[in-house]
Amino acid sequence: MGMPLIVRWIANAKKNMSKKAVREPVTFEMVCGCGKRGEALRTDGPQIMQCKQCGDRLYVLPLNVYPEPPPTPKNRTPASEKARQAKDSAKQQPATQQPQSKTEELVATNTISMLETVTESRRKIFTPLRLIVGCILLFVVITATWAFYSNRRGHAEETYLLAHDAGMDALKKEDYLAAEQEFEKVANAVRILKRTDPQAVSSAHFYMELKAANHLSSSTLYDIISKLEADYDEKRPQDWSDEFRAAYSGQWFVIEGELETEQDISFSELMDRNDKESNKKHDTDRNRSGSRMVIHYPVLVHDIPLVFAVDLPVLKKYASSNKPRPLFLAVQINRCQLINDPTPVWVMDFKPETAFLWNNIETIPALGYPLETAEEQQRLANLLKQQTQQQEAE
Repeated sequence: MGMPLIVRWIANAKKNMSKKAVREPVTFEMVCGCGKRGEALRTDGPQIMQCKQCGDRLYVLPLNVYPEPPPTPKNRTPASEKARQAKDSAKQQPATQQPQSKTEELVATNTISMLETVTESRRKIFTPLRLIVGCILLFVVITATWAFYSNRRGHAEETYLLAHDAGMDALKKEDYLAAEQEFEKVANAVRILKRTDPQAVSSAHFYMELKAANHLSSSTLYDIISKLEADYDEKRPQDWSDEFRAAYSGQWFVIEGELETEQDISFSELMDRNDKESNKKHDTDRNRSGSRMVIHYPVLVHDIPLVFAVDLPVLKKYASSNKPRPLFLAVQINRCQLINDPTPVWVMDFKPETAFLWNNIETIPALGYPLETAEEQQRLANLLKQQTQQQEAE
């Protein structure tokens, strides 16, 4: 009677598992630390070899116990390349030629569709992950911007209060340079806060007035007029005009006078024409329509009257008035020319972007302006109040 079936199975399994695959030794190059090179055989077991030159013993690892990966055929073509070749060959087939089989046609079509889908997915820019990251970054930027401007506004509000009080204290102590510095901070704070209420505008106006007062020209208008009368050369009027601008342009002056509106071409436009035409005589048929605002100065230079051209943006509310209006104005000189209009007249104009009406009586002492009597002080206070109301009405 033979062995039971289960016993034979176990015996065969033990026999097969006890068998070891016999692998051929592999030749390799071995290098000793002394530089000696030689060939050796790598077997299933570890080995210890001795260098013939230096006598050092070298340990050799056995063969790799894991099976080698199958070799890749050199003529293997990727699936994408096969699909592209199938698509190109399908396009090149004549219209009368039919595919060899339905199966091949379906395989080629499905492969091409899969590759096109993969390609399109790779080309997507707005993937869900990118959208999430973009939203997070946008939220961070918005939050940081809000925090920055919120902190800036809070700092501006604090600066406005502190600098205003410090500036008023400096005015009382007649430290006008310190007052200018403090009210510059106030003006910057008003700009940041975008305040347009009368109190904020008046506080910012302190800075403009103190800046003009602290940087008044060292020459008075009488000094300039005297020099004008002494140095003017009618043979080279354009050269003289350029020299005057180089000497006095940008210097601060304070003018108090009667503003008058005349129905004629603006003096500033006539001066612009003179600049372009090198002081050539104007044609009598030029268009002289329009209006101009002037202040007549009670001085003659070479028996020729002097006029201040004040066609300034800050005075646009006064353009419609036919009555003379008293003004207290801070200006920077721009240029001076002799204009034939049609009779000769000296014309001095000012920089339109910096001219402003004076508002605050508290800054008048910084000008060294003489207020000898209480009546004079009250008259000037009323004039400045009217100018302030006129600006607030704008």
